[in-house]
Amino acid sequence: MDSPNDAPQVTVTTSRDGDGVSVVAAGEIDLVASPEFRQALSVAISGARDVDVDLTEVSFMDSSGLCALLEAKEQADAAGVGFSVSAASRQVEGLFVHAGVAVDLGWPTYRHRGADGTTR
Repeated sequence: MDSPNDAPQVTVTTSRDGDGVSVVAAGEIDLVASPEFRQALSVAISGARDVDVDLTEVSFMDSSGLCALLEAKEQADAAGVGFSVSAASRQVEGLFVHAGVAVDLGWPTYRHRGADGTTR
């Protein structure tokens, strides 16, 4: 019988559009799930001109997920591939800001969220 621990913590979907690749992750990216996330990013970078990462549906990311993103950014830079995070959940956005890597990952400068959830 499958236990809840057997369920994947993260799902990663990639799609190609010409020379660009979109990577969409959902779920939790922690020490257990980060190798799968890292591998998906690496595959997306190979043969692409630009990689766009959407983390809107990521409910949790720890330092291992952040490290996977930063390693992917370095891999992309070395290969001459554009790499950016175009969307992120509030938790991930906060991680980027507190770690001081928002701009490094192509995330727009810090955007203030009001109490009503709107971005300014």
